Amino acid sequence: DASSRGNHAACDGIIAAQDAQIWDTLTPPLGYNCRCVLLSVNRYELMRRKLLNEKTGMVTEHIPKTYFSGVEDPATKKKLRGGPDEGFGATGPGPGPYSGGPPMGLSEAWHSVGG
Repeated sequence: DASSRGNHAACDGIIAAQDAQIWDTLTPPLGYNCRCVLLSVNRYELMRRKLLNEKTGMVTEHIPKTYFSGVEDPATKKKLRGGPDEGFGATGPGPGPYSGGPPMGLSEAWHSVGG
């Protein structure tokens, strides 16, 4: 929404396996009063989006261009790339990297929603 910090909004739409390295630094919260969330993505949604290799079971990461090019921050009007707020811990106080496979047919990946 219009009050999302640019660096948080730039993370919106990332899809990656639950154990992907990207979540080591992008697991919410990404800063003070962060409203970002991670949503579960099941194998059927990954197949619909053509992000799951059915032979290997590997998830293909989807990283929107905004993550690299940035989104305008409403407060500063500067374009900010995706990532945690400056000075906020590299992993934040959120959970560590996912460890363990989900039961068949349940969550396979996470989808970030920047807030």
